[in-house]
Amino acid sequence: MDETLKECFKGLKDNSIHIKYFRSDSAAYQQSVAEEAEKNCTYIYIRIDDSQSLRDAIKDIPQTEWKPAIINNKKAEMADTPFFPFNGKKAYRAVVKRRKRKDKQFDVFTQSPYAYYAIMANHETAEATNLYVTEFYNKRGDIQKLRQIVERILGLRILNNYPFYLKKIPAHTFMCFTKNDSTYHKPSDELKTLDFVNMSRLVKGLLPGIEAIVEGVETPKN
Repeated sequence: MDETLKECFKGLKDNSIHIKYFRSDSAAYQQSVAEEAEKNCTYIYIRIDDSQSLRDAIKDIPQTEWKPAIINNKKAEMADTPFFPFNGKKAYRAVVKRRKRKDKQFDVFTQSPYAYYAIMANHETAEATNLYVTEFYNKRGDIQKLRQIVERILGLRILNNYPFYLKKIPAHTFMCFTKNDSTYHKPSDELKTLDFVNMSRLVKGLLPGIEAIVEGVETPKN
């Protein structure tokens, strides 16, 4: 994963683009990835894998430090603590959320009746309260949902170039039909079902935009 990130960050840097916030699930909870992200971004937010070091850090949080919070319309408690991941000496900030377990059983590892969720961050500014860090991190899920909604609305998955879209390879689609077209890619898609007038208008409208590409003057970019 870190090699992929290096290529991504290089491409961004080559285009003078700086990433202020890096958010990732626990797939990025690796020393090499965290270091690469921190080197290229201002702030990083990474979900922490369950580990003995995390449990020890949570145990060291005084009970008086846990403060009530409402997250996703549900009651929780929050606190933060210095955290030294990957058996290293570099300290990050672990922002921890806990909720009472529904079964009310004590966790065998933490010896408490709570379920824990932690985010590793290097954000220490005044605005970066525990609630801010958690809510900002959770917005990464909103972006994923938005992408799914856009894909569904546009019907992208039924297109031949959808695999290229997933790999962010330029492969544009111009459609003369809607996602509700019942004949698309079916034997019933006969000559008589084609709207030649609309197709002609579309092609003529595209010509000014693609002539430079066809002639090799310009190259498609992401």
